[in-house]
Amino acid sequence: MHAEYGGPGFISVGPQPDTLEITVPPDQNLYGAHATLNFLDDMLEINGYFYDLMWGDDTPMWFGARMAGDFKGLEPKAEFVMMMGDNGADPAIDYKGMAYTAMLKYGLPMAPVKLGGGYVYFSGYDDPADTEYKAYSNVLKSV
Repeated sequence: MHAEYGGPGFISVGPQPDTLEITVPPDQNLYGAHATLNFLDDMLEINGYFYDLMWGDDTPMWFGARMAGDFKGLEPKAEFVMMMGDNGADPAIDYKGMAYTAMLKYGLPMAPVKLGGGYVYFSGYDDPADTEYKAYSNVLKSV
C-alpha cells in the first residue's frame, strides 16, 4: 500500500433519506476517529472508524471497518458500516441502517489494464410503522 486510506469510504455516499422530516439547526458538528493497522509489509491495511453527527437532538452515528490490500496485482477491498443513535423525537426513531461492499481487481504488473468486479449494498427502509429507521443514510446529506 502506498497511501493510508485513513477511515471510511462509505461515510459520504449512499441514498438520501427522504422519509424523515428533519429540522436543521444552525450548526452541525461531526466528531470522529479512525485507526489504521498495516500488515504484511504494508500489503494489507485495515481501518476502523466511528463518526457521530451532533445535529441538535438528532444524533446519528456510524461505526465501520474497511480493508484494502495489494498482493502483487491482486487488490481486494471490503467495507462494512452500520448506523446507531436516534433522531431525538418523541417517540425516538432508532437508526439501524447498514452498508457493505466487496471488490476485487487484478492486473498483471506490466499491463496497463486491470480487471475487477464488486458488490455494494445499502439497507432500505422496510416498515414505516416501527421505530427503527433501517435505511442507510450518509453523513453529508443534502437538506
